[in-house]
Amino acid sequence: MGDKYEIRLKREYVELQERIKKLTNMLETLENGDLPFVPKCPKQLYLIQLDAMKRYLSALDARIVLEEIKF
Repeated sequence: MGDKYEIRLKREYVELQERIKKLTNMLETLENGDLPFVPKCPKQLYLIQLDAMKRYLSALDARIVLEEIKF
């Protein structure tokens, strides 16, 4: 497997983890009533997005394991 491929996959994985963390924090802040803005999207749409992101992260995780990429 090429080095560039592994680097891109690792970067994608780390960036997705960060985005999941940020969206989770936003939803927690929304739930607490401390969000400094009023979202235009319903909370359910954010939850659907978060679920999709987590499933995508799981797929990336499986690829990393199967392709024996060292993290």
